[in-house]
Amino acid sequence: MAGVGRAWAQQADPVAALTECIDHHRKYRACFATKFRTGFCDFSGFDGQPTTPEKLLRMLTVGGARLEQLSQRGPTAALLYHLRDDGPMDVFLLDRDGPVAFERTQGDIAAMLGGLRVTLDLETRAATRGATAIVRKKEAPEVAALAVGIAAVSERLLPGSVGRRLASGGYERLLVLPSGAVGQAPLSALVLADGRALIDQASILLLADPEALFLNEDNFPDVSMAAEAMTFDTRSVFSGSKLLVGNPAFGKVEGWRLPPLPGAEAEIRSVATELAADDVLTGKAASQKKILASLRQMQESGGIAYFATHGVSDAVNPMDGSFLAVAGGLLRGQQIRKLRMVYRHPLVVMSACQSGLGKTFGGGGYGLARAWYAAGAGQVVGSLWNVSDEGTSYMMTRFARALAGGGETVEGALRLAMQQTRDNFSSDPAIWASFTSFGNPGA
Repeated sequence: MAGVGRAWAQQADPVAALTECIDHHRKYRACFATKFRTGFCDFSGFDGQPTTPEKLLRMLTVGGARLEQLSQRGPTAALLYHLRDDGPMDVFLLDRDGPVAFERTQGDIAAMLGGLRVTLDLETRAATRGATAIVRKKEAPEVAALAVGIAAVSERLLPGSVGRRLASGGYERLLVLPSGAVGQAPLSALVLADGRALIDQASILLLADPEALFLNEDNFPDVSMAAEAMTFDTRSVFSGSKLLVGNPAFGKVEGWRLPPLPGAEAEIRSVATELAADDVLTGKAASQKKILASLRQMQESGGIAYFATHGVSDAVNPMDGSFLAVAGGLLRGQQIRKLRMVYRHPLVVMSACQSGLGKTFGGGGYGLARAWYAAGAGQVVGSLWNVSDEGTSYMMTRFARALAGGGETVEGALRLAMQQTRDNFSSDPAIWASFTSFGNPGA
């Protein structure tokens, strides 16, 4: 742990803090697994054994080797968050040399994000996946207030030595293990110590659990097999099936008003062109029966499932209440999580409102993205809020183009699309910072 440097000496015991962080995420990994089986979150699946100093050192050694392996795609680092029971949040930065920065911060991140959403004025400027007029290259109103809000969240999530090391470390990919509401933050728009947006430094991926970084030795006979299992093969997007759904014929759904989405249909056809996909399901053809049949085929084929439709996230009942709207019905989280696509892991893209949200726990979010991941998806792309039709179509077409180019991971392609949208379409973070990727790092 000597590589952490002087910054750690001014904090609480760094070894104890990191041990608590790892145990925290191990417990929540067991909690989520239990919740998918029973509907309740408890820690009965956790072995109850705290991480020993020897095991911590072993995990850090494996984690460093893992980050070195992933750095073949460009220098890769990991941000680990632990929202502590006593209030503060611990933030760790690791790279292939081990832990390099640590800070303990104060402040209610959920409340800060709520304030930032108000400042972004999401309800009136990017309120629905319906046709919303956007002035190209428009600056967000109340620019000063927005800058203050983003700076405050940045200081909380990229504090002190962590932010400084991120700005100077030359990292090109950042793996984030979230805690609490961290995964709902527009991480791409956060500001580094040198004033740059984080997206201009690195692509960003939310990890589903610590196993993607530390490669749970109990589940695999060797580290190389674990690394392969916990890495998303971006090439599989093009070697497998392609399920593209846009603007289904929603019909009447009790309790919901689901207007047509002509922009989503234009988007799905543009994406189909970029991905060289011939079969596009729109209107009545985008039925739940056809979609579920195609998804079951992905158990053998992998590929990509892309939805440009209405989406809703339920923070109280995330599996039964969260859904993607399809022709004549709703595809709910409960149905998604029961799919089995664990042989060939597809990419799932939800170009829909709120699709990256859900209920927050100490171990991160629990919603549609985690339902897809539990079903076997290698990576999931979703939105952090209600998205605009025109801006989303612009960005996601460029995402598909970057992905089809063959030189980018999913998280890298999303980064390029965000930058192009910000620079050429709208500098408003409500438009360009609205999506996130979740799952296993790409290769």
